[in-house]
Amino acid sequence: MKRALRHAARHLGFTAYALADFAAERKVVFLLNEFPHSYVEIYRQRRYIEHDPIVQRARRCWRPFTWSATADDPSSPRAGEVLGEAAQHGLADGICVPVQCFNGRRAFLTLAGPSAAVSEHDLWLFQLIALHARNRLSDVEAERLQADGTKLSGREADCLRWAAEGKTSWEIAQILAISQHTADWYLNTAARKLKATNRIQAVAEAFRRGIIN
Repeated sequence: MKRALRHAARHLGFTAYALADFAAERKVVFLLNEFPHSYVEIYRQRRYIEHDPIVQRARRCWRPFTWSATADDPSSPRAGEVLGEAAQHGLADGICVPVQCFNGRRAFLTLAGPSAAVSEHDLWLFQLIALHARNRLSDVEAERLQADGTKLSGREADCLRWAAEGKTSWEIAQILAISQHTADWYLNTAARKLKATNRIQAVAEAFRRGIIN
């Protein structure tokens, strides 16, 4: 999957990409990240994740967009600083494609390079690529479960992920379009399979085994 993403990115002149999830409490979890190490370190040290206009727009937007379109974002006073630092590392522009995954989770794929001369068709194509990549990661997690000898269903794993982000059974039910009773049932069966005595222990065990991240 990394190779396919890298090939697709370089085909359009991009030199870096990252795939990330939006988690609870406005957190962002990077699942794949092939940005320059030097930029990633600066990004972390200066806590750019809190000021990145690309991330902020991806959080509230559904349509693909270019990095340059966020340069004057009033909700991010430090947008120029974040984008300027990226440009110094050869990432002068890029694109971002937000996606809604099958398990209800929101994610985004962002690609960058010296320029972002892409067509509208390319933007929507990368949205499909992002959706496929994120769902493929879910499949990999399921395969890891089987190799470990613990077989959670997709719904059980989804419910655990949302529980890990602090969602109540009612909230999980709304996200996954199921009843609260069903959400509780999935969480209880997952706990039994993981030999956990309660939801908190089930989440901790799922993290330990790499079922959720």
